[in-house]
Amino acid sequence: MEIKNSNDPPDRVHPRVGLLRITVLGMLVSMLVLLSGCRMAASDREAGGYVDENAADESLTVQLVAANGAMYGIEHHRMAQRIQGFRQLFPNTDITIRWVQDYNIMDASHQSKRTSWIRSDTPTDLFTAAKDVPDIVELVPNQMKELYRLDRIEALNLNRTAVKDDVIASNDGYVLGVKSKINPMIVYYNKLVFQGLGLETPSEEWDLDKLNDTIVRLKAAGETVYIPLNPYTLEWAASLKGGRIAAADGITYSGYLDSDETVQGVEWLASVGTKYREKIVANIIPPAMPFDLLDGEIALAVDYAVVSDPNNYEEISQRDDRFGIVGLPLGTTGINPAQVSGLSIPSQSKHKEMAMKLLNFLLQDTDALYSDIADYTLQANMKPFSVPVSQERKALILRAMKRSVPAILYMHEEAFPMTYFSQWHSPKPLADIHNGQPIREALHRYAMELEGEWKAVGAETK
Repeated sequence: MEIKNSNDPPDRVHPRVGLLRITVLGMLVSMLVLLSGCRMAASDREAGGYVDENAADESLTVQLVAANGAMYGIEHHRMAQRIQGFRQLFPNTDITIRWVQDYNIMDASHQSKRTSWIRSDTPTDLFTAAKDVPDIVELVPNQMKELYRLDRIEALNLNRTAVKDDVIASNDGYVLGVKSKINPMIVYYNKLVFQGLGLETPSEEWDLDKLNDTIVRLKAAGETVYIPLNPYTLEWAASLKGGRIAAADGITYSGYLDSDETVQGVEWLASVGTKYREKIVANIIPPAMPFDLLDGEIALAVDYAVVSDPNNYEEISQRDDRFGIVGLPLGTTGINPAQVSGLSIPSQSKHKEMAMKLLNFLLQDTDALYSDIADYTLQANMKPFSVPVSQERKALILRAMKRSVPAILYMHEEAFPMTYFSQWHSPKPLADIHNGQPIREALHRYAMELEGEWKAVGAETK
């Protein structure tokens, strides 16, 4: 049979040959479309990316942590809006957003034990004797790991390489949640002071020597620098020296929290000279941030991007354009210990399959997910902004988020500002360092206290 060139005119092709070609070609195309459709359908079923109008009626309850959730509702929170958008794929699924103030996971009788720096009481309090367990709950990584040990949340089938930066895993590699909030540390600085002294704008690429040189020059000019000593700055400072405050298991601190590198990091933090405030109002030691910054009394500060009204990067910047923000200096060894939260599926959920589809839906577009995470982190403790959020500043925060890791000692979300209590509720060993006690001795005591807390968890769960 003569092979015809595709450019040959039609009248040179025998009619029966042409008909045969068309028929065979049509069959091939139909088969390809069918196979492609099967592959797409399977892929869509995994990600929840199709509309199933014939699905049986189902419901999902998603419990989110936001101090203002009940007040402002879904319209104010991008993550909640994104979750509600899932219903477009499953019109018969009723989605309820339930708001809580925090996840301290303890009843009123335990409030005396409440602290920002150690674990919450046994997380079974969230589920014990519960008749109405949410299908998805928002937790911080330490809570997830504790709940997972108790078989109270599910390991998620989300081990895909493409989403490894978007999920929270256990120490042994099981995925426990999808990130919902990421609050990185950043630098706040007074642009006018830096310009007046001819100082280079701070940079996330700075190493400790460059940062310290800038601090020395600021202080020599009579300017104030605010970098408090707390568990988060301690973790960052130790990393700048090449150390870590805990072993890979996340619960072994001795030999790490009291290592040479951590001691050197704390020595540097102590040398910056951020002391407890002398002024006492209503028996509470007030913070320097953000109030002194807004009053122009601080030239450079290290703090979280978002804590609470008015202590967040966007409101500070909108209030006074003298102040700029940059990423946390990391050098070559530093880490940004972010306050991270995520969405997990309780073992008692009655709608695990649909809950898993929702989590897959959130992971379909990770760029959009990170944008929503940035907004939700900012919105969770804030009233609505009267001026739109600066996209330039948001881009900087997104970069900081993507370069961050979950803070080792972030134990649970709080509805009140963390910075406001960062020195008042600072662990006693760190407060003792402020008061002149030997650094290594205080850090070793802190390590033993933390390990004692986790040993107590193990004893309670046996």
